[in-house]
Amino acid sequence: MQKPNLFILFVTLALAIILTMPSFGEKTTKMKMKEEVKEATEMIKKYSVEQRDEAVQSVKSTLNNMDNRIEEMESDLNEKWERMSTSAREKKKKSIRALKKKRNEVAEWYGGMKHGSANAWNEIKSGFSNAYEALGEALNKAEKSLP
Repeated sequence: MQKPNLFILFVTLALAIILTMPSFGEKTTKMKMKEEVKEATEMIKKYSVEQRDEAVQSVKSTLNNMDNRIEEMESDLNEKWERMSTSAREKKKKSIRALKKKRNEVAEWYGGMKHGSANAWNEIKSGFSNAYEALGEALNKAEKSLP
């Protein structure tokens, strides 16, 4: 019973760090972020259906933080728009679109966590973990593409 509570703390802290970082410029930071996402995806697989409410609350907070970070990235892009070349603009817009798409995929699995049946719990956890991992990769790519 203690592990899921540690998981919530771990995911919250990992995402707080990831979402507030201005850049993943350092190789060690990128490796650490990838490791944290991998650990978090493995940990969520250990949640039981009885711990669904805890998982749902953690994911809700994560999605809110992600929305805030995406808004910050878009705002930053808008501020630098005039100084960017057309190709740089397109690259950055494409990165943010990909990030939003991955975020929406995580949100769909979040809906499954909230409303899915107990029988589907293992499939939901697995799908969420995969979507969350893809979101981490999309965030990394979006951050690298922004000025």
